[in-house]
Amino acid sequence: MMKAVMIMKNKLRFLDGSCPMPDQFDPTYEPWIRCNNLVLSWLMNSVIPTISQSLVYTDTASQAWSDLKARFSRADR
Repeated sequence: MMKAVMIMKNKLRFLDGSCPMPDQFDPTYEPWIRCNNLVLSWLMNSVIPTISQSLVYTDTASQAWSDLKARFSRADR
C-alpha cells in the first residue's frame, strides 16, 4: 500500500534511492530535503511507535525504507 501512495504522490524515487541527495550548493538541495523529510515522516507515522523510534536516526527515506524492508522481509528458505 505504501508504494501505491508514493507513486500517487510522485515520491517513489525517494524510497528506491533513485533520487539521490544533491550537493548542498545545488538549487534543488532544499526542496529535496523538504520532500525527503515529508516521505520520512509518512513512513514513521505509518508504523507503530516502537518501530518508528528505530527510524529516528535515519537520514534518508530510502534508508528508512531499506530498514523496514529488511525488518519485515521473509526469507523463503
